[in-house]
Amino acid sequence: MKQLSVLIKPAGAACNMACGYCFYHDVANHRKDFAGVMTYEVMELVIARAFACVDDEGSLHFAFQGGEPTLAGLPFFISFIKRVKEKQHKQQIRYSLQTNGLLLDEAWALFLKQHDVLTGISLDGYESLHEHMRKDAQGEKTYWRVLRAYELLQRHGVKVNILSVVHEESVAHVKALYHFFIQHKMEYVQLIPCLPDLTNKHRYLSAQGFARFYIEMFHLWHQGISKGHPLHIGLFDDLYLMCMDSLPLTCGRLGRCAFQYVIEADGTIYPCDFYALPQFACGTLATHSLTSARQCERAEQFLKQELPKQCQTCSYLNFCRGGCKRKRDIYLEETIGYCGYREFLVHVLPIVLADISYEIECK
Repeated sequence: MKQLSVLIKPAGAACNMACGYCFYHDVANHRKDFAGVMTYEVMELVIARAFACVDDEGSLHFAFQGGEPTLAGLPFFISFIKRVKEKQHKQQIRYSLQTNGLLLDEAWALFLKQHDVLTGISLDGYESLHEHMRKDAQGEKTYWRVLRAYELLQRHGVKVNILSVVHEESVAHVKALYHFFIQHKMEYVQLIPCLPDLTNKHRYLSAQGFARFYIEMFHLWHQGISKGHPLHIGLFDDLYLMCMDSLPLTCGRLGRCAFQYVIEADGTIYPCDFYALPQFACGTLATHSLTSARQCERAEQFLKQELPKQCQTCSYLNFCRGGCKRKRDIYLEETIGYCGYREFLVHVLPIVLADISYEIECK
């Protein structure tokens, strides 16, 4: 294949934080075995299997997530990149890391800069909002430590994105959150709606809250752009791309699930970060190539797209394409026929289309 992205869990679900809403902790609790930290033998298999799938002039993206991936230790990452360089021919290689930032120091910053690692910092906004859900494993506050990590990476010229989880507390403070991003010159932000747990008993964001948050944030963002505040928010950027007949950058807005090649620390392969569960396991690196994992029956069953009836007849389907099937639990309430995503589109789509029409006329 010409390009491949692999999502690696070098420390499994292990984490030095205890966020109240962590979906991956919930996922890991539904598995019998904890993978621990990835061994160097499994690391070698990850690299070998990935290169076996990609053409000599193709591109490879290694994404590291968790849990908390930095718990694998900086030497692990140094060795990983060293081995990749030894295997690399003409392939283009990209790296990304999603981290809570607690372990980042000068050595990490130098490493991330040297290897051009796009780094996502998990920060839920200003202090009280961040601390609402994001305590460390000892129950201690984390805001200032995370903010210092962000500032450290900025000083070293590391490419940094911010990932903020949206829950009901966020809905009540959208304006303050927006101004926090602007104040700290955070140009690239992913606003991720908080998933309910796998039993759907604990909901951290209602469908109505989803709509209120993103509608208000869109208007603040739109006004800010006109005032010269260059803030990129993934959902909004994707909506403009889709309205211009371009592909969105986010998997959940493609209109179908894509096989994500999620590799746990023990080498087990899963189709999606949200579904790293035993019933969705597609083999292990020891026994399966990435291609055979993608072609297995479990993968095919997972990738089947079944839209709810409400979505099938919705006039906005072309603009959301059904969304991510896991996130559908947040914004779609079928029992009352309400969709927060639809309400968001009803409010903002006329503005998006008017902007695009104006740009076309100006050309």
